[in-house]
Amino acid sequence: MAHFTPATRRMDGLAGVSMTDLDAVAERTQSAKPDNEAWEALRWLLSRPWFTRVWCVQEIVLARSSRVHVGAFSLDWPKLGVTAAWLSEQSLAFDYDIPLELEGLAWDNAYGMFDTSELSESSLLEVLVEFRDSNATDPRDKVYGLLGLVNAGELEGFPIVDYNKSVAEVYADVVKTSIAKTGHLGSLAYEAQTRFEATQPEIYPAFVQALSTFNQASPRSQEEADQNLRYLHEQVKVLLQGHYDLLERFEASLPLDYFQQRAKSEGRI
Repeated sequence: MAHFTPATRRMDGLAGVSMTDLDAVAERTQSAKPDNEAWEALRWLLSRPWFTRVWCVQEIVLARSSRVHVGAFSLDWPKLGVTAAWLSEQSLAFDYDIPLELEGLAWDNAYGMFDTSELSESSLLEVLVEFRDSNATDPRDKVYGLLGLVNAGELEGFPIVDYNKSVAEVYADVVKTSIAKTGHLGSLAYEAQTRFEATQPEIYPAFVQALSTFNQASPRSQEEADQNLRYLHEQVKVLLQGHYDLLERFEASLPLDYFQQRAKSEGRI
């Protein structure tokens, strides 16, 4: 039997139901047993781009009530949300060696939009990390599109929304606000990326991913990236103050080229 989160327990119908119990549930509710066509329909629905868009996260989370419309059909959002929560729990129950019926079901985005029980206590940085895989046409919306989910107290000191700022300036605002709020430099750890790009370094924090798409779409991308790199370099010097000299000496002794060459030799780039 699966273990269920608070989000799942909001709906009594699926509480304690495992994959092997689905037939029994169908008999008890006098509904059709799920067949391959039903699983395919669910797989198609959860793979819709709507679940990946950052502005949709705020819309669904802040709505008092929501209803999902798919063509001529519709259902209450909590029913779809708890289904995603159930799929999440099944993945854990099967230790990710899931049954064939569940393979390829993209439940994680819908589940993240549904299980918001901890958002009220989350910091700005934690909210951005939670939804960092969401897509946005404008990379600045990876921050601005989620501000409505953050407790007002956690936004104290964060500048007002300003689309005249560059992408780097907006992300630097997040880092500066986080450091001022927490008193430590933990937010700088999110600058580390999981892959190297020899021709176009990724200079933005990891709470906003897939910026290569933005760079490719903009004819001024390399010029802007160079400007943003210089801006972030100066901002980090200010933020780190006395710590910066130590990091600068470390960088001099182990230059970036060393790590890039090692990654190439290991076949990681």
